[in-house]
Amino acid sequence: QADALVAWCVLARGEDLPEAGLERKEGGIEGCTVVDAEAGAIGTAVAINEMPGQHLLEVAREGQEGPVLIPVVDEFLEGVDEQTRCIYVNVPQGLLDL
Repeated sequence: QADALVAWCVLARGEDLPEAGLERKEGGIEGCTVVDAEAGAIGTAVAINEMPGQHLLEVAREGQEGPVLIPVVDEFLEGVDEQTRCIYVNVPQGLLDL
């Protein structure tokens, strides 16, 4: 069964992980470049905000006041490249303007 999960990224709250059970990678998502399928590079990942209904990826945009919040859902998240530290998203038109 574990073979089905090979090459998949898993997001979990830190407090839900066993203290010594899993190795945590340095840096996490903070500082990753967030790239939208249509808009290109949109900013830098700041954090994952854990909200009751869903998690939100907080993205700082250069030259813009306040962050962009992108729901962390399968429909928007296309992938993560750990080598280049890029998070690939495909957000609906207009979401980046909010």
